[in-house]
Amino acid sequence: GFYLRARVAQSRTRMEKRISLFQSKTVEKRQGRPAACQRGASRAVSVDDLNDLKSFFADFIKDRTAYYFAPNVIMPITQKHRLSFAEFIGPKPLDFFVSHFWGTPFAHFVATIENHAKEVDDSSGALAYWICFLSNNQWEVAEEIGHGDWRESSFYKALRSGQCRGTVMVLDDKALPLTRSWCLFEVLQTYRLTHEDAKFSGIQFCTKEGVMGHASAQCYDVTMSLARRLVSLSV
Repeated sequence: GFYLRARVAQSRTRMEKRISLFQSKTVEKRQGRPAACQRGASRAVSVDDLNDLKSFFADFIKDRTAYYFAPNVIMPITQKHRLSFAEFIGPKPLDFFVSHFWGTPFAHFVATIENHAKEVDDSSGALAYWICFLSNNQWEVAEEIGHGDWRESSFYKALRSGQCRGTVMVLDDKALPLTRSWCLFEVLQTYRLTHEDAKFSGIQFCTKEGVMGHASAQCYDVTMSLARRLVSLSV
């Protein structure tokens, strides 16, 4: 009994121990069992959530991306309950929809979201963002993408919820999101929504240096990369 549990605990990797600690701290903080909620706009995460996640796993993340983070951190965290990360930690109603490339380093990604939040709201830590690898249930991917019907996808439901204030596109100096079909789909839906809903602010191109077009941002290299992508874009 006790001896076997002790041996198992000793044989766990550093990552497994860290994930277990994160799970226990989250459940304690929530004061209740994680529960499923409706797909789409109700499954956002706050800037504070993102920073907590980054800090907790900083020594593992380093320059790694969502391609590493989703299977090695997010899925083990949510495995027991088979929920999205947002549902596990306590989901928030979205303020902004995030369009991004999974190959962006997670630290760059979080810094970009944080800078955007500071530009739009003084209480930036509470702003909530719909982020696919955290808001989608990675255990039910087929359902999240609508079983092939994009109108039933969680992406579409979040963006078209009537609650979304705008789209944030996370960019690096290669503007790689504009090479991804899902990102182009999100840009198209954003463009349509901009012309249908006067309250929707449209798309903002963002980097870890700030929001492009804002006086405080130093985004020259990304601006030039974005211009080259747009000139050569074929949809």
